[in-house]
Amino acid sequence: MTECPIVETVYGKVKGRACPLAKAQEAKQVFRYSRIPFAKPPVGDLRFEPPEKCDSWDSVKECTKPEPIPMQVHELGHQFSSYLPDIREFESDMDASVNEDCLYLRVYTASPSNAANMPVMVWFYGGGFQFGESGFYPGQVLCGLHDVVLVVPNYRVNVFGFLSLGKATSYSGNVGMLDQLMALRWVQDNIKNFGGNSDNVTIFGESAGATSVALHLLSPLSKGLFHKAIQHSGTVRLPGLVKEDNSVVLKMFLQHLKIAETDPEAIVQKLKSLPAQEVAEAAVKGLAKMQTFGAVVDGKFLPKPPENLLKDGAAATVPSIVGCNNSETSGMLTIYNPPQFFEGFSEEEGSRMCKMWIPLLCRQVDQFDEAVGLVKSSYAKDFSANDKLRWSKIPCQFQRDVFFTVPALEQVRNQSRTGQPSYLYFMTQRMKCHHDADFLMEMKKKPDFCECDHSDDFVYTFGKPLMNGKMSKKCKFSSDEVALSKAWMTYLLNFATTGNPNKGKKVDVEWPQYDFDSQRHLNVRFPLAVSDHLIRDRYKLLNKTLPAL
Repeated sequence: MTECPIVETVYGKVKGRACPLAKAQEAKQVFRYSRIPFAKPPVGDLRFEPPEKCDSWDSVKECTKPEPIPMQVHELGHQFSSYLPDIREFESDMDASVNEDCLYLRVYTASPSNAANMPVMVWFYGGGFQFGESGFYPGQVLCGLHDVVLVVPNYRVNVFGFLSLGKATSYSGNVGMLDQLMALRWVQDNIKNFGGNSDNVTIFGESAGATSVALHLLSPLSKGLFHKAIQHSGTVRLPGLVKEDNSVVLKMFLQHLKIAETDPEAIVQKLKSLPAQEVAEAAVKGLAKMQTFGAVVDGKFLPKPPENLLKDGAAATVPSIVGCNNSETSGMLTIYNPPQFFEGFSEEEGSRMCKMWIPLLCRQVDQFDEAVGLVKSSYAKDFSANDKLRWSKIPCQFQRDVFFTVPALEQVRNQSRTGQPSYLYFMTQRMKCHHDADFLMEMKKKPDFCECDHSDDFVYTFGKPLMNGKMSKKCKFSSDEVALSKAWMTYLLNFATTGNPNKGKKVDVEWPQYDFDSQRHLNVRFPLAVSDHLIRDRYKLLNKTLPAL
């Protein structure tokens, strides 16, 4: 195994380990530096507090083992694990455990030299701000096929990262976002010695990670710490992730723990005295009522509601990519649906599901029956009356558009208004390891009408079809999926390098810059194509007609 160079950080020296080569003839040797501390352990008196700079060390720190998984109810993530191809560079990475002491990051680079001056990409993981970890996103392929430094930080999730007792208190919330901010500052101070250019940083993420990117685009505290942004399936409009406050879930949480104090300091002292696992388990009790701890308007990181900040012109003026997938809610997220969903909902059951999402389009619905009727008539025409799964498909398509498609269109439109180039994509590739027996192996099968599901995109983003490593569940990838992953990474790396996905390494299809009138976008599938007018008729229905009711 190739010897890994020692790298100097402002806190001390670190030594990583060489990753297995990617499955590509042109792949370079990549080095991984994991478990690098970027803040003090947020334990004891530092629980729920903003991150503090970590202490220095004298000897060379062995950064070869996986970092701890942030404190969470790990079973939440396990519910989705059988749907997600999980490949780690080393078998020992599968042994990472949950720990409150979690503020570490990992760096991937093929050229740990201060002369390399490569673009930097910083990834924020998803998980609805309730779960997630850095180890799920290996960078050996991305950095092995392209000149880039990848940084993947942990950040605190659920109540540990998003406890808020009101913006007028000392515990206004969003310390998980401040963890991300601390990681971005660490990049500015340290990335040069890993081969990165601190003046060319792209932030990107999926789901809650993409919502994180959207929040950094609006926060005055994040200005100047990044220069480009990519959002995969997430915006500030992703339901439940960004709220005015966390008062509803906070009340349920405190009641469950039998904490009756009303003074914020007394509440926090009580919470700091409890075992971390007990706190984590109490925080998820609100899930059954769709109540979770998330990002809030804290008066600091997020000084105003996102829509007000957009009106004020607060959005960072940086090039951006925004997009989502065509079956976002038809597969993995259906684990919460009753068995009859897979056999075919009745019209009554399908209508009931649609009713759940209508209030998310507007604060008040005065003509509810009319709204439901408009949704049903708009979506039902796409499916045959003889299709027994018709009323299972309709609410999935409606939810996809409410949660992802319309917000993505609004996000890319807002970013284009800053005067910077913006690009829209829609991923439609059907992944064989979710459908085809020859590729499925140990993975869980998805409904046949699920093509490109929520989270399918980062499989291609991180080149998992080209990875050598340990699989948690066996599966295989097709040659088309390998080719698509290579092509997709090239677009993203061209963008991270130049601000234009077409400029740099050769691409087969020119990705047009976003324009509201045509809504031209990259249709991410194999073979690649350019399409226009994404959900043209429904965009007006969901963004104008229904809110007007």
